[in-house]
Amino acid sequence: MLANRDLNIGSLSMDDFKLSGAGYYKSSSDEVTYDEKSITIKLKNELDSRKELTIEITSSGRSRIKDYNNQELSTTEVVVETN
Repeated sequence: MLANRDLNIGSLSMDDFKLSGAGYYKSSSDEVTYDEKSITIKLKNELDSRKELTIEITSSGRSRIKDYNNQELSTTEVVVETN
């Protein structure tokens, strides 16, 4: 996920996201990384092709993802089409 404003994230984990669809099943090797402009989620297990993966940002996740004006993220979920 890319942001149009610089992000001020102190900590973030996979527990801040709820993933569903595209044959997703959770792995302890799944990880989330971030910087001032993006959030990247790396999944251990392969997803089903040509399906939708829904990434819901939990309320605790939204409270952790803020910009430098202390504004929370307004997005609650992202839907990704898999290849």
